[in-house]
Amino acid sequence: MSDAIDYLVARNLVERLHRLGLSKYAVELLSEAAAAGGEIVLGPPRDSGQAVMVRGRRTFSDDDDPSVQARYRSALKELMQLRLAEHESGVVYRLTGPGWDAAQALQLEGGAIKVRPPPPLRAAESSSDPQLHPLIAAASLQLYRNGHYSNAVFDASKALIALVKEKSGKTALDGAPLMRTVFSPKDPILAFNDLRDQSDRDEQEGMMHLFEGAVLALRNPRGHSFLDDSGEVALEYIIFLSMLANRLELAKRLK
Repeated sequence: MSDAIDYLVARNLVERLHRLGLSKYAVELLSEAAAAGGEIVLGPPRDSGQAVMVRGRRTFSDDDDPSVQARYRSALKELMQLRLAEHESGVVYRLTGPGWDAAQALQLEGGAIKVRPPPPLRAAESSSDPQLHPLIAAASLQLYRNGHYSNAVFDASKALIALVKEKSGKTALDGAPLMRTVFSPKDPILAFNDLRDQSDRDEQEGMMHLFEGAVLALRNPRGHSFLDDSGEVALEYIIFLSMLANRLELAKRLK
C-alpha cells in the first residue's frame, strides 16, 4: 500500500501549497532543480538583473524582458520562505528534503499546479506485503481501475461486512446492529485486545465505532443513492476499509 500512501501524502502537500499560493514560476524552478540534482545558482549581475540558473538545464533570463529574471528571483524567495530550498554558500542554493518531496508530487500543466494521478491499487502478494487486504482488493480493484470509484467503495464496504459476519458467526445481523453486537465493549464476540482495563475497553469501543461508521458513512449512502466519488476520495476510503479488514483478522473470538 506504500504507493497509495505516498500518493495521499503528495496530494496533501499539493493542497497545502495551493493554499499557500505557490506560483507557477516557483513550481517550474522547483521541477527544474530536482531534475538537475537539486542545485539552484544565482548568476552574475547583468543589466537586466541577476538571473536564476539551474546548471545544465536552464537559465531563467531574457535580455529584452528584465521581468523574467525578477519573477524567478521571487520564485527562489518563495521556495526559501516555504523551506523547500535553502542557501548553501555564496550563490548556491539547494532543495531541502521537503523540496524534493514537493518536486516529486507536483507537475505544472497549463500554468496550474496539479498532483500526479492516483496510483494503481493492488492486492497483497504475501503476508508481509503492505498492500490491500485480499478480500477488499477482490471486491474493489477492478471497479477502481475502471474508474467506477463509488461502486468500488460500496463493494469494498460490503466485503468488510461479509467478513465480520463470517468471523463472528452472526450472519442474521447486518449493518450497524451487526457491528454493535459483534464489537460491543461490554460483551464482545470479537475482541481487539484482552479487555483488561479501561484503556483496552476504550480501544474496543473505538474500533466498534469505526466499523459502525464504515456501514453508516460508506456503505449505506452508496446503497441508497448515486455518489460521484473522486479517485482520490475512493482511494482513502478503500485503504480505510482495508485497514479495518486487517485489524479484524487479528481479533480474537470470545464466544
